[in-house]
Formats: sequence, structure tokens, C-alpha cells
Amino acid sequence: MQAAGRDASGEARSALGFLYEKIGPREFFARMHELCDGMLFDTLVLFAHLGWRPGAAERFASYLFMSDRIQAKPLREFTEAARERRSATPGGHTLVSGVLWTMVEAGLGRTPGGMSPLFDHHVHSDRSDGTVSLADRARACRCGRMGVRPLPWKEKLRDEDDVKRYIDEASSLGLRVGLEYDLGVAPPLGADTRESLHYLIGAIHQVELDGKRIAYDDAGAS
Repeated sequence: MQAAGRDASGEARSALGFLYEKIGPREFFARMHELCDGMLFDTLVLFAHLGWRPGAAERFASYLFMSDRIQAKPLREFTEAARERRSATPGGHTLVSGVLWTMVEAGLGRTPGGMSPLFDHHVHSDRSDGTVSLADRARACRCGRMGVRPLPWKEKLRDEDDVKRYIDEASSLGLRVGLEYDLGVAPPLGADTRESLHYLIGAIHQVELDGKRIAYDDAGAS
């Protein structure tokens, strides 16, 4: 988003932004609370969609739920609603990249100090919108490694049978296997399939408002 200048041009769009505009801050976080127990929320894309440009002081205050330090009413109301629910942890891109990596390492029983620089936490292969095969990824990273794949993905990951084949192939190559699961869109997964994954990320790429589906491409890739 920032690299393409879409935040500065006002072109940035987010599916969650459309939902937020429709139902407001408190109902928005209530809906998120229904969908997940915890949420690492890169709020910068939402802010860009809404046309908000908070300075660093107020933005960081929002990350820490310090609404009393925020003068801008929209951002203050957003922060208050987030604090009431406490199911969302707001932040910037570092929150959903480096912090998430550290949490995964901790979950695997590895300390950040022992983290390998080759550890690949988010892989887009030819099973989704990438061009590199799982075998190529495995050869390129001969350490602890992990695959992440969105579900569903067009004709490549359509249903649970496709997921099982993906898990079998990735596991045979020594890859740890995860899925980015599109809530409300992806097909159900059985308990055995979920248990065979090392982790599962709930994602929202599209929403339905007043019977109209706002898809990822309509909302804008950001």
C-alpha cells in the first residue's frame, strides 16, 4: 500500500474499511469478537481507507488503547471500542510480520535468539498466487520452515480434499504446514484436517453488506 503510494493518493481500500463505515466502531469490534478469540490488526490499511492520517503520537497511543491522549474524535472512538473488546491488538505492519513470527517461534518451542535468518514464515507458492513450487521452497530453505497458504484459492485449493493433498505434499518435503483461512468464505475443514496443521490463521478478505458481497479485488489489494 505505502510502496505504491495508495495511502497518500487516497486509493487504498480495505474490505474491513467498508464494513467499518457501515456499522461503526463498537459494532465493528463486536463482529470481530464473534469471529475470533484474538486478532493482530494492522490498522494502517483501515486508516488509509477511511482517510485518517494520525500523527505518530496519536497513532501509537491508539496501539496502546490510550484514548485519553487522542484528540481526533474518530480515532478516539475507534480506540475506545477496541479497548472495550480487547480481542484485537492494533498496530502497524511490524505487528503482523515480526511479532507474529516471534509468536510462531515461541509456539514451536524456539527462542527468538535462536531464530534462523532463513526461517520462511509466509510462503506464496504455485498452490496459490505464487510461482515457486513447494519442492523449490524446501530446497531453498534447509532449516525449520513453514508454508502458509490462503484458502480457498480459485481452482488450486477449492475444498478439503485439495487441502489434504497440499498437507501431504508439504509434509513429505519436511515443511511445517499452515493455512490462511478466509472466514465466512472457505469451506469447512474436519477436525482431523485441522489437527494435521501446525497452525491456522483466520483472515477476512471479503465481506457481505446488505446482501452485496464486496470481494477482495473490489476492495483493493492493499
